[in-house]
Amino acid sequence: MTRNKRFMEAAEEWKLCFSEGLKKSRSEPKEEPSVVVTLGIGLDVRAEKTLKDSLPQGSQFFAADPIYKGNGELFEPIGSYFPFAVGKEIDVSNALVLKNGQDNNKRRSSDEGGRFLIKIIHD
Repeated sequence: MTRNKRFMEAAEEWKLCFSEGLKKSRSEPKEEPSVVVTLGIGLDVRAEKTLKDSLPQGSQFFAADPIYKGNGELFEPIGSYFPFAVGKEIDVSNALVLKNGQDNNKRRSSDEGGRFLIKIIHD
């Protein structure tokens, strides 16, 4: 833990501001639709299902995960699924993928994160 007084004061000010904003958003929820992006599904869409049930009608859901089996099948009823990884650049490379409790080396394509967010979701 830091003992820098200015840092601690700034952190406390941020915490108070964030807490007030959070209280306001809970008491006055937005009515306009949201956009939810999931990078890496991991065979778990519980959070996305909860959000889909609680966010305003018209909210959009997008996910990217290089492994379709299981992940794509789970996510497609919720929103748009893209069968690739998202990283710092467009690439085809080897990646460790967990399958049946074992790490396996697989060739996977990845898309650059900013491009994914701007081009695919914005369109």
